[in-house]
Amino acid sequence: MLSPYQLVKEVAKLLEQDQMCYVDRATREVTKIDLSQKKSPEIKEQIILLEQKSAKYLKIVPMPRQTLVFTMQDFLQEVTDQEIKKELRNGLKRKHPMRNFMQIVESRYDINQHWNLFKSEQYAKYVGQLFINDYNY
Repeated sequence: MLSPYQLVKEVAKLLEQDQMCYVDRATREVTKIDLSQKKSPEIKEQIILLEQKSAKYLKIVPMPRQTLVFTMQDFLQEVTDQEIKKELRNGLKRKHPMRNFMQIVESRYDINQHWNLFKSEQYAKYVGQLFINDYNY
């Protein structure tokens, strides 16, 4: 059985890879669903079976797009280079802010590494909060 810390890290990592997770509340076993394969009949059937046992499993979906945009805006506070910060801010203000932001980040190796670490931390906080909310509910 995974410790709560290990569970949060594992689920956060899977969500970053665009996977949906079902966590067994009793055993902490993680069942992952690849969202790119969601339309296949086998995956649909697996989702239906897991949804029928909703009291047993906690469903965790990737961070909503709007929350991810807010995370990108929060990342601007981490950037020290004013030129890059301005470029990222302008990218977030234009149409398709996520795409613009990622194009800028991916074109710069040092910022890309920093963004990936920051995003991993934010996903871990997101997953941790979901577990806390489920426990309190």
